[in-house]
Amino acid sequence: MATFLCAWEFGGGLGHLMRLKPIAEQLERLNHRVIFVVQNLSSASFLIEAGFECLQAPILKPISCVSPPNSMAQILARRGYSDTNKLEGMVHEWIKIYRRIKPDLILADYAPTAILSARKGRIPVAAIGSGFSFPPRDRWACNLRPWLADESLIDIEKHIILNVNQVAKSQGFAGVDRVADFFYGDNNFIFDLQETDIYKRSQSFYVIEKHEPNGFLIPKWKSKNKVKVAGYLKKGFKENHRIISALSKMDIEAKIVVPGMQSDIHPNADNITLYRKPIDLSALISGSNAVLFHAGSTIKEVILKGKVSLLAPTQLEQFHYAQRMEKNGFGEMINFKLSDLTSQFKEILNNQDYIRNVEAVKEKYSKSGNWYSSHDIAREISALAV
Repeated sequence: MATFLCAWEFGGGLGHLMRLKPIAEQLERLNHRVIFVVQNLSSASFLIEAGFECLQAPILKPISCVSPPNSMAQILARRGYSDTNKLEGMVHEWIKIYRRIKPDLILADYAPTAILSARKGRIPVAAIGSGFSFPPRDRWACNLRPWLADESLIDIEKHIILNVNQVAKSQGFAGVDRVADFFYGDNNFIFDLQETDIYKRSQSFYVIEKHEPNGFLIPKWKSKNKVKVAGYLKKGFKENHRIISALSKMDIEAKIVVPGMQSDIHPNADNITLYRKPIDLSALISGSNAVLFHAGSTIKEVILKGKVSLLAPTQLEQFHYAQRMEKNGFGEMINFKLSDLTSQFKEILNNQDYIRNVEAVKEKYSKSGNWYSSHDIAREISALAV
């Protein structure tokens, strides 16, 4: 029996943990011990209910800035990497966790400090996540907002590398050459598609997830003839009321998941069902015609199942994905400047080009050989831990 530590450090929402959970379950079926170390324990309640041990990850509150970051190095800078004392404190805490748990392998989802700290004991690492969390190794300081010129990006990246290597020397482990070095592991599972990868890599190996039942509630659609809209929204999103109001005015059936949503949102129509706890989102998407969401980790599944997208990005990574979706004609971003969203929703759902495009890409990937189940990944990383 080996011990696996599942680490989640950066990024919001439930997507990271939902990606790790089925792999962790498969590892347990292979008689391994699994412990989660997570950014936010309140988001891990469903893991705790499922019987997993969950610990708080050593993280710092991000520095609040008016403008979003322009590069991965800037993201790191706002999370403590611009200060060697803060960075060394985080690394030291990760190393303490590793010494206590004694993991045979780290399974990291957007967890650069966890990956960096694993160098201390030369602990094997398998990295998993969207293409965004795997910055290209062959480029310096990719500009995440290329429409804005920023000549400081390379200097910022060099400063971060200098700080990381200073901490590495102090802690007694190997340094790095580029920021990308501590986003990758010994084995890497990049859950992305050529159509959505924001770095537009021409030669990358993308892993396509085989979605399996996850033990959550499987909603049943009532209507046979109406357009069905599945949705996933964050509980604090300021436009939730407007979105639900617009959907309630349409001759459709909508099922919207808003985990932890405040109880003051009540749809005034029978055509909308709201879910305040996680459900089997994969099954919900399968039965729908279109999906309304933030363009987060669900984006690949929406494409692979041939569903039109109504997109409401809330941060930079999601905005990039939403842009790629629009460019490929798979849907469009919601225009919240409109006084009434209903007309745009109708136009998106009735757009025949969108429907043809998503059906074509679904057909393309149905013939791909890069599909991985959670069991496939668990078996592959188990070999690393031997």
